[in-house]
Amino acid sequence: MTDDEWRDSKDPQVMLDWVRHAPDIMYYPGSALPPRCPYTATDRKLRLYAVALCRLMEHLLPEVTRGSMGVAEMFADQKMDRQMLEMAWQDAYFLRNTPEDSRQCHYAMLIAGWVCANPIDIFYYPNYRHWPERAGVCLETQADLCREIFGFPNKPRRNLVDLWSAAVRDDGSWDDFGGKAAAERLLNLYRYDDRRISKLAQAFYDGNDAARYALIDTATELGENWIAEHFFTPFHPKGCWVIDWILGKT
Repeated sequence: MTDDEWRDSKDPQVMLDWVRHAPDIMYYPGSALPPRCPYTATDRKLRLYAVALCRLMEHLLPEVTRGSMGVAEMFADQKMDRQMLEMAWQDAYFLRNTPEDSRQCHYAMLIAGWVCANPIDIFYYPNYRHWPERAGVCLETQADLCREIFGFPNKPRRNLVDLWSAAVRDDGSWDDFGGKAAAERLLNLYRYDDRRISKLAQAFYDGNDAARYALIDTATELGENWIAEHFFTPFHPKGCWVIDWILGKT
């Protein structure tokens, strides 16, 4: 996919295949190698994308299943073991056929169960690909969520934590950050007011919604308007690429 195709795409499956390098699955010996995305989605990002998808249909899920989404997020960040995740999967998956379920709720519950089990299945097997749309999440919304989680995969940015480490080492690898002038500007962003931007990003990541407004103010104050503009919209689930870029998460 080109940058323009990624920005304008309304097909989440094509986008997910691109960041997962799924075209390689269709490679046969002797044929030309398919193009590859320079970024590779990690299991953490894929799981958080799947959880964010469930958050969009949270109103369809019973309370016990909504709780399992938090467990899946904690597992993605290595704050929960697999045994707890499997218990959450049982809560999410085995309630899917209760009599009061609507068709949309049924598919939302299926997705929730697979999020706790193995979200990569949702992105590969054809039978699963249509579940989000059947649960009421349109393709355009799913594509927007891909951009929110994976950012700009054709031009992956080295994160602020990497930049700080490079500055401490003074190894001169500024080309990775857009040149020395751009690197110095980003270092000022990182160091400003005892690393305020990182503290605000962590607070927002931990669930403090008010930190989003402080992030907007801080980014505007420092002239990083692209960060401020990104946070003008209210929905930024765990895995948001800008928050991950600030905190050094992959």
